[in-house]
Amino acid sequence: MFNLNNRVEKMEQALQSIQNLVEQEILALKSGDMDRVLDLARQRKNRIDDLLNSSSLTVETLTKLKDLNSKVLSIAKELHKSVGQELKKIRQERQRFVGYKQGTGQISYFSKYVSKRG
Repeated sequence: MFNLNNRVEKMEQALQSIQNLVEQEILALKSGDMDRVLDLARQRKNRIDDLLNSSSLTVETLTKLKDLNSKVLSIAKELHKSVGQELKKIRQERQRFVGYKQGTGQISYFSKYVSKRG
């Protein structure tokens, strides 16, 4: 009985540790600190691997892991979408500036009569 309680306690500690990592990862995602996000994701992966390799894995534990992973993925997808929109705006602005550059270039009325070679 003591051994079973010990396993359950270790599993709860591991889940709490993973949950803390997820919360830190979400904060890092929102702040844009991608190096920290990468480090936390690696730590989370290692802890999840350790938990999955344990002999006392339950369906409840797997469900909790899935929920935690869904939280991180939803935030990451939102950020990915916003970055895509920002890139699209930047491309449109660049095209606009290229258009202004072409439109404001000096045009000589005699350009067809002037040699461009010198």
